[in-house]
Amino acid sequence: MLIALRARLNGWRRGLRWQLGRPLSHWSGQWCRAQLGQLPPPPWPEKPLLPLPVITLCGRAHLPMLQVSLRTMLHAWPQLPALRVVSDGSATVDELKAALQWWQNPLEVHAWEEFAPSGNARSTLAGCWAARHPLGRKLAVLQAIDCHPSLWMDTDLLWFGGLPAEAGGGRNEAALIVATDQFCAYAPELFAIARAELSPQPYMNSGLILLRRPLGELVDIERLLASAYPDSAPHLWTEQTLIALAARRHGRVWSREEIAINVWDVHQLRPTFKGKRWSARHYTTPARDLFWRDAWWLLARGVQP
Repeated sequence: MLIALRARLNGWRRGLRWQLGRPLSHWSGQWCRAQLGQLPPPPWPEKPLLPLPVITLCGRAHLPMLQVSLRTMLHAWPQLPALRVVSDGSATVDELKAALQWWQNPLEVHAWEEFAPSGNARSTLAGCWAARHPLGRKLAVLQAIDCHPSLWMDTDLLWFGGLPAEAGGGRNEAALIVATDQFCAYAPELFAIARAELSPQPYMNSGLILLRRPLGELVDIERLLASAYPDSAPHLWTEQTLIALAARRHGRVWSREEIAINVWDVHQLRPTFKGKRWSARHYTTPARDLFWRDAWWLLARGVQP
């Protein structure tokens, strides 16, 4: 009995130490998220239709982020796009439609199975991965995009300005443009196959992708998956590595001054976007709490970059 009680007290002590050691942005982010959840639906601005559809994958957990991301787009973009939202399987199509009914431009909502390779979720290596993991489903949707150019957007971006000017380029522009990453977040098995192409900086991130040609024309996905994973499931970063390889061969990157991605301000309570010329910032997992902090200053307090 005494041993069990001591073990429980030690567990509580470790948990409290971990919680107290978390950055300030965690505590402010949780409060800001709760406040943003109470905002009424935004009024729809009178803006022209952007001839560049935006595509994203979303589920129940990330739906609040998508709602906030689209609100910042509503303020920042001079033209507003048609939107295609694909469920990652954790939310029904009807749930997503109901949550996004305030979006007044063309809106399509799909189940991810509609984008499974060859119409069969297990007919290819990419399809098998899609059946197992949300990032495999993201890859399946990227492969199936049938309108070019299109803009892929993860749900964890906030917009501070319009798209960089290159997004409206002509036929001779790069086949795809991606954002940079401050870390080398590539699948080790694919990195070993294409080390010479993937080693140089800047590292690439797949959270925002301007795609002007079908992804299957830019990189042989099935061959690379078969070479890297003959007997195992793909690594978590497989999709991002394939996108990076396609960009190395046929594309280019947006700079961090255009699409920001960083974690240096996790101990700050006030926003750090003022005075920056960012079009957007991608709040990857280490900076996720900052998403809510900055969104609150943008949407609830009306602070402008």
